[in-house]
Amino acid sequence: MDNKKTNVKKPNPIHINQYKLSHMIGVAEWMRERASAYEVDEDIAYFIGLNHDIGYLRGRNGHEKYGGSLLWSIGVNSDICNAIAHHDQNPYKLISNGECSFDDITPEYVLLLEADLSVDVRGYKVGFDRRLKDIKSRYDDCNMDDLLDTIKFIKEYQEKNGISKPPRNMFDKEKMQYDEKEIWIHL
Repeated sequence: MDNKKTNVKKPNPIHINQYKLSHMIGVAEWMRERASAYEVDEDIAYFIGLNHDIGYLRGRNGHEKYGGSLLWSIGVNSDICNAIAHHDQNPYKLISNGECSFDDITPEYVLLLEADLSVDVRGYKVGFDRRLKDIKSRYDDCNMDDLLDTIKFIKEYQEKNGISKPPRNMFDKEKMQYDEKEIWIHL
């Protein structure tokens, strides 16, 4: 059996490539669709989603902080910059470390967490379960406990604030069951 992957272009790990851009656009679209549930302006939601991984200009490690500081340097609102700078972190740890309280958490931040953990590397809306498999298959250093805690936090925030779950028709159902032999590249 030939396990050779065909038509694979290995992306440069230190810049935004077609795979990362697909994910960023998918997150932006998810955020726009869900903005009203969080009472967030649709255009602002789209902007956050589109720029949440802008820090990949300098590589994967620390991309969140770099992205937040880059946007801050050009005058973007601090709530948006903070959402982007912390989108890799377990919100419960931010609270327990004294960086913020539950009530300080912005809807933009939680919407970004929901979107980033619902849209896969190719920009498909696959939901939490499929996205966790996507992340685990590509990143050896991911902390699944933190990701599961983040999902728990999203659900708790939604319940506390009367935010509905994403409707089932929002998901790309045909993409949720894609062939495991498809191309997966460590970004």
